[in-house]
Amino acid sequence: MPDAQRIEQWYRHAVRACDPREATRLAVRALAFTTPPCLIAVGKAAASMAEGAIEALDAVPSEGIVVSPTGHPSTCHGLAHLAGDHPVPGAGSRTAADAIHALVASPRRATDALVLVSGGTTSLIAAPVAPVTTAEMLETFELLLASGAPIEVMNYVRRRMLRWGGGRLAAALAPTRVWCLAVSDVMTGDLASIGSGPCVADDGPASVPAELMQKLPRSVQALLPTPLPRAASPVSARIILDNTTAVSAVQSQLVDAGLTLATPPLRILAGEAREAGSLLGRHLATMPVGAFVLGGEPTVTLTRGAGLGGRCQELALAAAHEIRGLPITLLAAGTDGRDGPTDAAGAIVTGDSWDAMVAAGRDPAADLRTHASHDALAAIHALIPAWPTGTNVNDVVIGVRRPA
Repeated sequence: MPDAQRIEQWYRHAVRACDPREATRLAVRALAFTTPPCLIAVGKAAASMAEGAIEALDAVPSEGIVVSPTGHPSTCHGLAHLAGDHPVPGAGSRTAADAIHALVASPRRATDALVLVSGGTTSLIAAPVAPVTTAEMLETFELLLASGAPIEVMNYVRRRMLRWGGGRLAAALAPTRVWCLAVSDVMTGDLASIGSGPCVADDGPASVPAELMQKLPRSVQALLPTPLPRAASPVSARIILDNTTAVSAVQSQLVDAGLTLATPPLRILAGEAREAGSLLGRHLATMPVGAFVLGGEPTVTLTRGAGLGGRCQELALAAAHEIRGLPITLLAAGTDGRDGPTDAAGAIVTGDSWDAMVAAGRDPAADLRTHASHDALAAIHALIPAWPTGTNVNDVVIGVRRPA
């Protein structure tokens, strides 16, 4: 079996190992609910997490809501199931935010609330707090997505301007006791950054780069030093699934395949995708026979006139240049099955990919400069098609070096 096909199988195995339904079922089984709680599930894994929770509870809560990024509004075991917008908020996000407000503002019979959070939550239920307008909120989202800022900085800004960010959901649920379970898409394990922390306020101000601060609307700038609300009722929050599960699953596959595990040159996949791809490609080009897996999430700082692409595709394209002519295969893909605003989850490149793109009529160097990685990789069928994984624990990169 070709390495490209085998590596894609390992990636899909890693995604399956990060099953939010099973992780939620086990976590909820360990909680001491005497009656079914009010259930609020939001994020890319919301439907799966809600199903796992309901299986563990052996009963469908009479109060609750599920918000996910795909599909039409329907029901999830009788609970309202709404479709928000991602990665940029839209009308669906506002509708979902209003629906959560209606739920928490109404008299509740449940003495406990179970809040299930996963990646995408920030955008899916986005609505601004005064004095920020909807237009200013959207302007800020677009600015942050194009800034290349780390997710921790982006979420620090967003949770202060969002109705359900920074612990505001837990505060609104008082006096109900809140249990929050999270599938993490944040490599630091910071609960306040996962989904902008609907049940967890941060401990203090983050360092927002001066250049970024100056571009933010004045209303958003004014909110940044404002203390976030603290819940009046007990809140228990913890992470039940993260990127380490995906990385460990791939490592097991590499060992089973008889490959020597190599140490990647980065501890966590972060920073500019193009720079990370070049570094990983050079490392593969110089290391002995073996393989490595790395987890995390790089960023792309978009420039004027940027083409179509995604962080994993840009990383793979940059790596392709460094491994030209060598017996190397590299995969970069998102565990959520979607890489940027494209129809791809990521890409797989080999030592032949760069020259193949040139032969196909592309200028991969220019595509890399203009962030047009999608078209370059599509020209040689190197893209991994997007797929609804139902989970989101960042990205994985798998590199394999064979004998010359």
